[in-house]
Amino acid sequence: MPDYQQFKDQYQCRMATTALGKIRNETVTSLKALFADLFSPRVGRCTKTKAKLVLKPDATPMYRQGRPVLFASQSAVDAEIDRLLNEGVLSAIHHSNWAPATVVVKKSSGATWIRADFSTGLNDALMLHQHPLPTAEEVFTNLNGGQLFSKSISPTPIYRWKWMKTQRNSSQ
Repeated sequence: MPDYQQFKDQYQCRMATTALGKIRNETVTSLKALFADLFSPRVGRCTKTKAKLVLKPDATPMYRQGRPVLFASQSAVDAEIDRLLNEGVLSAIHHSNWAPATVVVKKSSGATWIRADFSTGLNDALMLHQHPLPTAEEVFTNLNGGQLFSKSISPTPIYRWKWMKTQRNSSQ
């Protein structure tokens, strides 16, 4: 009879696991439907405010050439630029006095990312907002006692901001 008891215990455990898996799948499906914008492959947009970059009074425009792209990667880069133009992340211009160095990165997933390196000029030309950021210890202290946490990895980590109009020439 002990063998029957072990079998019964295992069977109930498997049933419970199956039921939990079904509940989990239903919950995930309903959350994806409820928050469809968050799970969309499109680029996110900030609609609550507009970004404004304030240049230092003595800032001079910096134009940096992009890093060379391998000929074999050119079609993937062109496709990524077209995608970013279509999603409104980039806009076509004819001339600019400002340009950061750009880097093309081939991800392990096969995706091509185009990134701007603003440390080559623009960052130094900006007036910074000086405000204290919390330390890691402060963040973890605030999370203490939490029961549910999530990990979010976006397939499109770019966040699109609307820009305020400025008095300076818009091509700069």
